[in-house]
Amino acid sequence: MWQALRSELHPLGVEVVTVALDVDPEAARPSIEAATPAHPSLIDRSHRVDELFGIVNVTNSVWIDEDGTIVRPVESSNVQPSAFEIGELKAEDFPPEMYEAISRIKRDPGAYVAALRDWAAKGAASDWALEPHEVVARSTPRSGDSARAAAHFELGEHLHSAGERYDEQAANAVLSLLIFGISLRSAGWRIAFLGADTPIETIERAASELQPDAVVLSAVAPEHLLAVERDLTELARRTTVAIGGQGADPGLAERVGAVRLEADLARAAATFAHRGRP
Repeated sequence: MWQALRSELHPLGVEVVTVALDVDPEAARPSIEAATPAHPSLIDRSHRVDELFGIVNVTNSVWIDEDGTIVRPVESSNVQPSAFEIGELKAEDFPPEMYEAISRIKRDPGAYVAALRDWAAKGAASDWALEPHEVVARSTPRSGDSARAAAHFELGEHLHSAGERYDEQAANAVLSLLIFGISLRSAGWRIAFLGADTPIETIERAASELQPDAVVLSAVAPEHLLAVERDLTELARRTTVAIGGQGADPGLAERVGAVRLEADLARAAATFAHRGRP
């Protein structure tokens, strides 16, 4: 359908660019080759267009005019009936939660195609071409869930390219520390991130060299911190120590003299920053 629309609208100056979001180009290749597109058909391995335009689902589209200005931000852009509507897929083909989410997606292929044709014919005079302030108003930030999903994807892709295994619990611990650190940095703190699975000896050496106002650790299980309880006690005598994550046991925090971070990381960072530097 997109190829047919391109053939229709290209004489009016409209170019269609399709982008497949797939970390494996070979997985996307058969569909692209089967469509034999005359328009640019790209593969985005790192989901860069997600980051730039706020795409969270397919099919989403963005309208960009001849000056390179966005005139309609990302929105659903189905141009043909769905597989459900033509009977190729049924509710029983999906888990109930997934089918419910899919069924909530608003679709009106006829209206979208009509709007696209109107813009192709009238350009900036089209009622469907938005003014810059309207585009900004509709370009809302990512939700917390979308931002976390994007962060998990980027971390997982980095680990995959490095030949390492992705572990969701470990990823949550790393992301939690990053979110906490970014929040403190915005409050004026200078942050040194030592990475994941950092040996306690490395943490102690960094604390000795950097003389930080605080050392913050996150763990996915209590045993990770319990194993270094004596080291944490000694470290807490020299500087403020804070622990967070699922492994942040309240009893351990009390025994070693550490601050236990609350689950809401943004609130925890605000509270921690408010304590002030010792």
